[in-house]
Amino acid sequence: MGNAMKKIREMRGFTLIEVMIAILLLAFGLLAAAQMQGSSIRYNAMGRHLTTAIAYAQSVMEKERIRGTTPAMFDAINAGETVVEYGKDTNYPDFRSRVNVTDSPGVPPMMKTISVSIEWRGYMFRSYTIRSVIARPPSTGASAS
Repeated sequence: MGNAMKKIREMRGFTLIEVMIAILLLAFGLLAAAQMQGSSIRYNAMGRHLTTAIAYAQSVMEKERIRGTTPAMFDAINAGETVVEYGKDTNYPDFRSRVNVTDSPGVPPMMKTISVSIEWRGYMFRSYTIRSVIARPPSTGASAS
């Protein structure tokens, strides 16, 4: 019997307070991991929207630059702003585009500045803008002397 009592006294275990502190630390760690997961999902969506906005802006800019490939087409590009509202472009239904064309001084203007802004709503309102300058192409049939 003395041996059994001695073994019981030698057994060491965790106290209730140690177990509660370990559970509390584990809970804080799990909460932090869950919060990081939520942030990761949100930033992933923001990056995806930005990548899509950049592709959309480049697409719109290319269409505008193509419009000015001949002198007649260049002269037909009117200064001003064009807006394509949300959902109007079936390829980019969650985005709105704004194209602003300004003429350089001179008659006829020899250059035009094109500004393409893409706006979208997600976690918050965001926008992305690119600008380019196009020059009036030379008239065909002009003789070099």
